[in-house]
Amino acid sequence: MRIAFVSLMSGSPWAASEVLWAETARVALEKGHEVLISTYNWPDRPPALQELERLGAHLHLRTRSRWCRRSALLTLLDRTFQPLQQFNPDVTVVSQGGSYDIARSGSTTGLRNMLKLLRTPYVLLCHCEQPGPDRRNLRRAQQIFMRAAIVGMLADKLRVVAETHLRMPLPNARIFHNPVNLKRIGRLPWPSANGPLRLAFVGRLEPVKNLESLLDALAQESWTARHWTLTVYGAGPDRDMLEQKARQKSLQDKLRFAGYVHDIASVWETHHALVLPSRFEGVPLAMIEAMLCGRPVVAANIGGISEWLEEGRSGFLVRQPIPEEIAAALERLWDRRADLEQMGRYAHEDTMQRRDSDPAGTLLQWVDQAAATRPYSAFARESASAADTASIEHPPRSTR
Repeated sequence: MRIAFVSLMSGSPWAASEVLWAETARVALEKGHEVLISTYNWPDRPPALQELERLGAHLHLRTRSRWCRRSALLTLLDRTFQPLQQFNPDVTVVSQGGSYDIARSGSTTGLRNMLKLLRTPYVLLCHCEQPGPDRRNLRRAQQIFMRAAIVGMLADKLRVVAETHLRMPLPNARIFHNPVNLKRIGRLPWPSANGPLRLAFVGRLEPVKNLESLLDALAQESWTARHWTLTVYGAGPDRDMLEQKARQKSLQDKLRFAGYVHDIASVWETHHALVLPSRFEGVPLAMIEAMLCGRPVVAANIGGISEWLEEGRSGFLVRQPIPEEIAAALERLWDRRADLEQMGRYAHEDTMQRRDSDPAGTLLQWVDQAAATRPYSAFARESASAADTASIEHPPRSTR
C-alpha cells in the first residue's frame, strides 16, 4: 500500500503533534508499505525525519512561506502538492497542529485541491483545540471534514467542540492518543520531601503556553514567602522575554530555565508536580508523561485535559488560564502538598487504564480501514446531494 503523511505543522520543526504520524510511518515502512512524507523544509532537519528517509521514505519538503491570501489564478497555478499526485497514495494522513489548519488560506488551498483531485481516502488528525473557523473558512472546513474517511480527535470533548464550530455532526470521528517519550512506562520513586516543593513546566516557550500568567501568579506575596522552585524545560521564542520578566518579578532565585530535555523521566526523578497554564491544548503529551511517571498535574481546564485529570485526585484544574485562577489552583496544590505522592499514584493508575499502549498501531489500522472504503464515497455523497438540490431548484423542462 502507498501511504502519504502530510504535516501542516508550520510553527516549529518538531512538536508533540508530529510524533504519532512519524512513528506510524516507521511501522508502515517496516511492514513493507511505500511511504511519502510531506513537511515544511526547515534549515535543521529533525532527526526523526532523517531516520525515516534512511528507512526508505520519500520526502517532499515544502517551501515555508507566510500564510497569505492569493488570487484565484495563483491558486490554480499552485503546484506545491504535485509530488502527492505523482506518488498517487492509496490513503493520505493529514496531521494538523490544531483542528482547522487545513481550512486556512495560503498553501493549504493546494492541499485541499489535491485531495479532491486524487479522490482517494484520507484520515484527518486534529491535535489541539482552536477557535472556530470564520465565515470565509467555515464552508472549507465543513467540506474537508465531511469528505474524510476518519477524523481523529485527541478527546471526546474536542469532538463536541468541533461539531459546534462546524455546525454539523462528525459520525466519522474517533479518538486517538499520541506515543509517549518514555523508554520505560512505570511510576517513579517519589522525590525527597526535604527541601522545596519542586514544580516543573515542560513545553515550547511560546505565547500559547501562557508562562507569563504563571509567573504573575507565582509573584504574588503569598507565594514569594514560600519554599518552592520552578524549572522550565523547553525552548522557544519567548525565553528571553520570560527570563527578563522573572528578574522583574524577583523570581530569578526560584526559577531555572533548563532548555530542551530528551529524557523526560529524568525530570520526574527530581520534581513533584507539573504545571501547564496553556491557553489552548488538545491532550498535552507532557501531562500524560508526568502522570505515567506518577506525578500530579496543575493544568488549565481546556481541550481534553479534564478527561484525563480529575480535580483533587490526580491534580488540580485551572478554571481559566488567567493569573488569579492559576494562583487559586496552586493554592489548592500547596494546601494538599502532603497528599501529592498519593495523588501521583492515582495519576499513574488512571492514565495506565485509559491510554492506548500502541497509538501507531491504531492509526495504521485506521489507514487500512480507510483504504478499504469504497472509492469516492464521500465525494459521491456530496455530488448526489448537490444534484438532488439542483433538480429540486431547477426541474427539467417538459419535452412535450
